[in-house]
Amino acid sequence: MKDYKSFFFFLEGTLLKNDQLLPNVIEFIGMLRKKNKQIFYITHHPYRSKELLQLHLQQIGLEVSLHQLITPVQAIQEYLLETTEKISVYIAGSSTLAEEISKINVQLLTSATEKTYGQVYVVLCLSNHIEEQQLQDAFQLLQRGAKLILINPEFMSDVFYQNIFDTGAIGRVLTGEKAATKKDLENIAKPSVWFQQVLINIIKKQHGGAVLIGHSVKGLISIGQAIGIDTVLISRDTSYVEEIQVVRQSPTWIVETLQDLYDTYQKIELV
Repeated sequence: MKDYKSFFFFLEGTLLKNDQLLPNVIEFIGMLRKKNKQIFYITHHPYRSKELLQLHLQQIGLEVSLHQLITPVQAIQEYLLETTEKISVYIAGSSTLAEEISKINVQLLTSATEKTYGQVYVVLCLSNHIEEQQLQDAFQLLQRGAKLILINPEFMSDVFYQNIFDTGAIGRVLTGEKAATKKDLENIAKPSVWFQQVLINIIKKQHGGAVLIGHSVKGLISIGQAIGIDTVLISRDTSYVEEIQVVRQSPTWIVETLQDLYDTYQKIELV
């Protein structure tokens, strides 16, 4: 294994399970710090701001700084800031995301009855307390020509010890065959080009090789390929073999557990 300089970890499923740290995380991250490595943490859930995510990770024993956290909020900001024209945005779901988007130069809608300017975007994002009125407002805006963006295309996600339907499920309802509106879905979370751009911007500031570490073949390989960095798949489930055959690409490295990766990397001498 190479002596990488920068490490990008997916949090959910790789370092966290049920919002708690998996075994060997503290030891592995501590070893990387001693080797003066750059460490970044990626989440595809927008239900916490960077500040709240930092606080939670610190409470469960992982010390992080804000610049180490990469969230879908950064991806949507990259996407919306691509245009210099006035745009209007309606957020259905996360109040945290709405607060963050309000910090950039867009008109943030609070209902479908407000006057809009320029292109209108409806953003669906993960929330376990999404309101019916939000879905009604989103539907009305889509019928009037708004563009639909999904933070995460997954049908279901595991959040706070329970499975909840995710934006992929909501998107299917709003754009299904029997819906009055037909819209192409744009996904701005992993592995979208905007999320990739966030990673690229960070990598450009680093010196030396980078590696992306996760437990999901599809997201891991697509992002790794797109931004040109090595990947490490952590999985005991051999079903990844079939997934690799489907995408026709393999991770750079495959290990069963974080402990295996820790043991391997611990042996690498500092350059």
